[in-house]
Amino acid sequence: MVNRKLLMTSLRINFSLKVLPWLSGKKGRRYQVGALAILVSIFLMGGYYFVHKGSGLSLADGQETNQENANGLIDTWAISVKGTPILYLASQAEAAEVLVETKKNYLPNVKDAQKGAQINVERTEFLEDVQIVQSQSSVGQLKTKEEAIEAMLKGLDKTVPYTVKKGESLWTVARNNDMTVAELEEINPSLKGKYLQIGQTLNLKKIEPLVTVVSTLTMTVEEKIPCKVVYENDSSLWKGQQKVKKAGTNGIREVTYRISKANNQETEKQTLQEKVLREPEAKVVCTGKKAMVASRDGGGSGTLGWPIRGKITSPYGVKRGRSIHTGLDIDGVTGNPVFAAGAGTVTRAAWYGNYGKCVEINHGKGMVTRYAHLSALNVTVGQKISRGDLLGKVGSTGRSTGSHLHFEVIKNGKFVSPRRYLN
Repeated sequence: MVNRKLLMTSLRINFSLKVLPWLSGKKGRRYQVGALAILVSIFLMGGYYFVHKGSGLSLADGQETNQENANGLIDTWAISVKGTPILYLASQAEAAEVLVETKKNYLPNVKDAQKGAQINVERTEFLEDVQIVQSQSSVGQLKTKEEAIEAMLKGLDKTVPYTVKKGESLWTVARNNDMTVAELEEINPSLKGKYLQIGQTLNLKKIEPLVTVVSTLTMTVEEKIPCKVVYENDSSLWKGQQKVKKAGTNGIREVTYRISKANNQETEKQTLQEKVLREPEAKVVCTGKKAMVASRDGGGSGTLGWPIRGKITSPYGVKRGRSIHTGLDIDGVTGNPVFAAGAGTVTRAAWYGNYGKCVEINHGKGMVTRYAHLSALNVTVGQKISRGDLLGKVGSTGRSTGSHLHFEVIKNGKFVSPRRYLN
């Protein structure tokens, strides 16, 4: 007969039911076969149970062992939240480590903090009543320390009912609840087809946090103080043009905050102290006020103003192969401002085929003006503008051979010579 004490010190049975027998002592080799036979006998008689070394339980004889098997439970340590055991571990030490690691996860990481930030954690605790208590559980309920930490941080899945609303589908219900359609179908096996009925009840999978870690910390950081922008009129610039006269400099201040968080979500932020380290210097920008004036001989009615100043490089009506030029090409430098020829509403401000970046304005009474090949757009569709307002910048986008403005006037849906209406 194999010595019982020697057998107990020679067998370790883990909770995943994997058995690794070995024997120690001078007579170890002699008892290998005998130990294996006894182990098989134990399994056949049902007189065994599994115990984690740290819990203090071990193989036992007779009545006590049979009672444990009948209940199917073993002694464990549980993490209890609001009086309810939620996670079971093999030892009190492991449970304590899980709580420490959970809190540590929500502490600020100095490496990830702002450069130069000084952080002082004042408190970190659980919002709920969290305790470590002795308990009992089945082997299948036991978790390793790593599994328990993951559960504490990510939460556990929970099934909740959901009532289908008008206009919803499997796809929208899944998307709005951070699920896939496949996951939704898996937890709703009674679903038939892809269509839902208003008022139908579905099961949804929700991840419910196990605990809330609240923390308070103070953080001292350096922040920039944005410089102010001062505008000055410049009569040498056209209306809509700007030029930086003096570049500004941002200031720097040192601020100490007290920050409260719940599971890393900021719930409150107080400014405790603020000190200016460097005052900001204002940025000075010159803005043009010079208005466009008449600059053409033999002009028209003056209903419209010239959109830019420049030489006409291609007049209206010139034949170009099989087509006729539908507007005026006015020479200009890329980046120069383009102004509205009259008051109206912007009906187009986008790329428009061969026109490139293009703006169209509806002036009412059947009149529309078009400004093409722009390098930049400064208006949006639906915007109300006045005569002389900045529309965009001269460019060479679309079908263009060089920087210029292509200007068209459309009256009652037909192209007309712009010079009939320009002053």
